[in-house]
Amino acid sequence: MQRCLEFNMPVTQKEIAQQLNVSIATVSRSLQSDPAIAPHTRGAVMQLAASLGYRHRHKNRRRRANEIIQIGVLVRTQASEHQQDHNPTFSRFLSGMSEASRPMKVSLSMDFVPPQLCDAIHLPENLPLMIRERIIKGLILVGYFHPQTVAALNEMLPCVRIAQHDPSVAMDCVDHDDMRSMLLLIEHLKAKGHQKIGLLRTGTHLSFNRSRTAAYVEAMMVNQHQLDPELLLQVDDTHPDGIALAAQRIKQLTEQGVTAWICTNDRAGYQQLRALKQLGVSVPGDVSLCGFDNNQPPVDCIKLTSINAPFADMGMVAVRVLCEKIDSPAREPMRLMLNTWLVQGDSVRDQSDL
Repeated sequence: MQRCLEFNMPVTQKEIAQQLNVSIATVSRSLQSDPAIAPHTRGAVMQLAASLGYRHRHKNRRRRANEIIQIGVLVRTQASEHQQDHNPTFSRFLSGMSEASRPMKVSLSMDFVPPQLCDAIHLPENLPLMIRERIIKGLILVGYFHPQTVAALNEMLPCVRIAQHDPSVAMDCVDHDDMRSMLLLIEHLKAKGHQKIGLLRTGTHLSFNRSRTAAYVEAMMVNQHQLDPELLLQVDDTHPDGIALAAQRIKQLTEQGVTAWICTNDRAGYQQLRALKQLGVSVPGDVSLCGFDNNQPPVDCIKLTSINAPFADMGMVAVRVLCEKIDSPAREPMRLMLNTWLVQGDSVRDQSDL
């Protein structure tokens, strides 16, 4: 069964080692969650392996009963055109899982799923070896998988999701508190003198887009702001010029007195920062932008004011929750939300004195 991204040659541990400037042995031991390797190194190796579509081969050996708990991690990889866009959030998730596995006698088995298989990974012909051969006792899902796929996997074995939540599927989820996050952003913008604050959304199928939209509506009501549907702007991800069209609309609304926008993730924020610059709109001179995830800015962009979350801790908690579910399968599903905090960048103008 061929499940890697379509490369002319399979990705090797040597290539991963060369890109990260580490030894092949370090790559191999990181993929096996060796506690002797530093957590940040293990996370970086796992993240690069995921982005390249590398599949770690499981060793065909039997383990004594109760020696360890073997759990799997399904990671959605980037589309081929974004292979070099390493997701730092995923890297921190994986680092936290690796850190938690050491004292809990847990062994992690990674499987990296390309986007074209994500909606069909639960079908018999596509099931990863670790599930098909019952090597693992539970599964952690990282990245977006279709609700039908998630429900099917959850029927096969205990599952936990990270930062993705589908109300239609009753399962454990480890998330960050979007309501608190949105309140932090809006209160920060208000303190800087902003009154008309919009929300820029992207990825309608992603649960964080829905939850942050709901959080925006509630936070505006808490702060006694009248909700204006014109300020709920959705980027058309299916349109080749979706980002540019959204920037044009932001420019129009800026001219009508809207002074700040909250983007549902940093990637969308930096895309808009560039698109607005091409239209002659200055950030933060003409309009302020905020984001989520606290990613490092591209070299040509200023740092966004953003929300940070304990992503490594979320990975650690996911391992613990899954182990609890394996031990107590009848337990009711939980959704755990970890606190977040605001990190000020250079993208918000202080107009409190205007």
